[in-house]
Amino acid sequence: MSGPSDQGVSFLGSIHRGRLRWDLLDPFPCQDAHERSAGDLVIGDLRTLLEERAEPDGTDRTAALPDGLLDALREGGFLRAGLDARMGGLELSPFNIFRMVSAAAARSVPTAMILAVENGLGLAALLTHLRPGPLRDFVRERVRAGIISGLADTEPDGASNLRRFTTATPTGDGSGYLLDGEKLFVGNAPIADHLIVSASVREGGAERRRLLVVDTRTTGMGITTQDFAGIRGFPIGRVVLDQVVVSRERVVTGPEDDTVRLTPAAAVMARGGRVHLTAAPSLAIARQCLDWSQRFVRERVIDGRPLGAYAEIQRQLAETASEVFALEAVAEWVLLAPAGTARADTSLEQSAIKNIGTGIADRVVSRTVALLAGEGYETARSKQRRGADRLFPVERALRDSWAFRIAGGVDFHFDQVMARRHIMPHYLASTVPPDSPPRDGGRRQPTDCGPPMLSARNRHHLRALTREVEEFPSLCRALVRRRPDPAAPDAEARPLILLNRLANELLTGCLALARAATLAVAGRADAQDLADVYCAGARHRVTGLRECLTDTEAPDHRRLAAGLLAGPSGRPADEAKESR
Repeated sequence: MSGPSDQGVSFLGSIHRGRLRWDLLDPFPCQDAHERSAGDLVIGDLRTLLEERAEPDGTDRTAALPDGLLDALREGGFLRAGLDARMGGLELSPFNIFRMVSAAAARSVPTAMILAVENGLGLAALLTHLRPGPLRDFVRERVRAGIISGLADTEPDGASNLRRFTTATPTGDGSGYLLDGEKLFVGNAPIADHLIVSASVREGGAERRRLLVVDTRTTGMGITTQDFAGIRGFPIGRVVLDQVVVSRERVVTGPEDDTVRLTPAAAVMARGGRVHLTAAPSLAIARQCLDWSQRFVRERVIDGRPLGAYAEIQRQLAETASEVFALEAVAEWVLLAPAGTARADTSLEQSAIKNIGTGIADRVVSRTVALLAGEGYETARSKQRRGADRLFPVERALRDSWAFRIAGGVDFHFDQVMARRHIMPHYLASTVPPDSPPRDGGRRQPTDCGPPMLSARNRHHLRALTREVEEFPSLCRALVRRRPDPAAPDAEARPLILLNRLANELLTGCLALARAATLAVAGRADAQDLADVYCAGARHRVTGLRECLTDTEAPDHRRLAAGLLAGPSGRPADEAKESR
């Protein structure tokens, strides 16, 4: 996964500071033709494999992948797609890996998730962040051997805790650690040969969170399968560790030990993993819903009139197409911009795309279910039984898409964390005075006109988005005035959630416009209209978010919640339980 450039400027970071850096977006990054051709070959092979071996309906019914599919993925190099040929890899770029996962999700979402975990969170991903040494040599040998792996991080107390309650206790002879704890929702766990396990390690009077590479055959390691409502067939499981012995050489140490390049491996892998684990399948599902909607509308007739002749149906189709276009823009920016002419740092966008992508997929799937009505909610199996002509598995897409909203952190909490870590520090008195100028060195772009390659309506959208970006610091400063430290752990979360959602809307709208400008010059006739429709909707959402942020008459949610959580005696439920 591409990391930040030494010289790169963050476009999203500039939005956080109130600057719209259009100069970073022009020209909008495009994939190199040679690189794209290399990806096309791999994706073509994968599609052929999945057409022959994947059975989406059967997998959804039995929650089991077809026999031989995993071996075929392993033999084809798809589990280590980003590594070079000497490692049995396919030498794909990060964007081609994204395309590969998205292509897999179009046929089999569980298969796509296996690929996303292995290439984004497993040993193949970890290898690229390790310095030379015994651990790197071990990981390299295991990856070359074709093992399957995953990341075991979430615990029964929730993934939102900063501390990990799984512990790694040094052995008496100092040769290793004893792992004790429990992990949940571990992707690839039931089929994994090795897992990367997060744990709290206390040494030298301090507690640190570490990653340890663990062989799943080790004594004391127990793995059981868990089931989700969606993505059925994806091997996800519970991991119990009971005095599991791990050699000291299998510990991924922190940057102070010079073992990991750039940043702690967990943070880097989490960003890259979320892109493949959530945004890639979200885009695939959104594209499928657009295709299903088009085919349904073309065939449907209501009272002798084609369904596509109705204005509301036209509106809904256009909105779905525009949201697919916008999500494609975000993905291209995130994964292509670091190597583009601007050499932009997209590390913030790598995190933001998680909620952007899953939010778009959620809206698109919900709209598609409503458009197809009963056919949208009926299972594919039921349609087959009654001999229906259209077997679109929309309800399965609905179940699958909801999994992405919670993968890598539930969406609303992720918004809060992003705002606390990346927006508010620019405005807190302890870090940057509220009225200080932006520190990104950006040039203020004119707001009275837009790039000439944009249509008049899209230039109007760009001016409106520019004004919203320039007003963004005022919203942040107002929040600081009302709450001196709105980023404190015990502060009200709602304003932070709204701020991050507002920033994401501004980001996506700008990227959609920039992509449209470039594609229009290249001759894509519908690019301007797609960006226009998307930005019209985005600006309505921006208005709503801003009104919520500035609302001084918000209801007292806390008082109502306290009553809802009270026990029979009116006391909080936990106190009432203790008294019994």
